Amino acid sequence: MRPAPPRVREPVEPLCQTVPEGYGIDWTGVPLGTRTVARISTAPDGCTAFDFEPADARSAPIRWFVCAPVDALPFAAGEVLTLSALPQAQAGVEVMGPSGRVVLSRGLTVVADDVVSVSTRSTGCAATLACGLRVPVQPVLNHTEGAPTLPTVGAPTPMGRGTLTVARAERLLATDARCSDDPSATPGAVVIESIFVELF
Repeated sequence: MRPAPPRVREPVEPLCQTVPEGYGIDWTGVPLGTRTVARISTAPDGCTAFDFEPADARSAPIRWFVCAPVDALPFAAGEVLTLSALPQAQAGVEVMGPSGRVVLSRGLTVVADDVVSVSTRSTGCAATLACGLRVPVQPVLNHTEGAPTLPTVGAPTPMGRGTLTVARAERLLATDARCSDDPSATPGAVVIESIFVELF
């Protein structure tokens, strides 16, 4: 008797694919303040390490990791960057340098030119089991003027003077504390991860 053929998984529409944990937009503890970049390097996992020069002879160098598209980080060694926390997002940081401005955010909103609020629409997708139970949602960016924008997750969207990329937009139906230390990960919450880039 022959073994049964392997089960074929139904293909998932791009709109319905959830982003695995460890992907999307992420960063380590932010070394707030004005700092000079000594070196920038990208690891095989796609995360970028910023090595900042020590503040003085008694201080140690500081390393900061950012997991985001490499081409969305328009900075170079020798530049002086100012890193500030975002009060309007659940978690976020603004990085200002001579070549551009980058805003990383995670929470219920996005930070980008002209966006005053974010709502979501159902995608009609089924929930998937990925560090809990989650379902993709369609973010709707509401502007001060004009029609709302519906960005495609993972694709850059022109926004004012810059470009916004939404890397994750999901509603958490159930959470699993064993694989997530995100304080915003409560059942029913919407988590949106995005990066806004403005080049000077």
